[in-house]
Amino acid sequence: MSTPPPPTPSTEAPSWPHCAHGADPVTNPVGCRGIHVPGHTACLAHLNDTDRTAYLTGLAPGADIDHRGTPLH
Repeated sequence: MSTPPPPTPSTEAPSWPHCAHGADPVTNPVGCRGIHVPGHTACLAHLNDTDRTAYLTGLAPGADIDHRGTPLH
């Protein structure tokens, strides 16, 4: 069984405010498509450790979360 090639990045940005981490005008003009964490200009995957910890610590049961397009590994 062979591994499929990685998807080719789309040049169309998502409709939500997105992170854009890793954007490159030639190879990946959109960058990361992860939606901004409220109050930040990066998605959960690309927040610095302090901001990520503060966001996650502030979550409570039943909290509304939105991580559209965010790469979660």
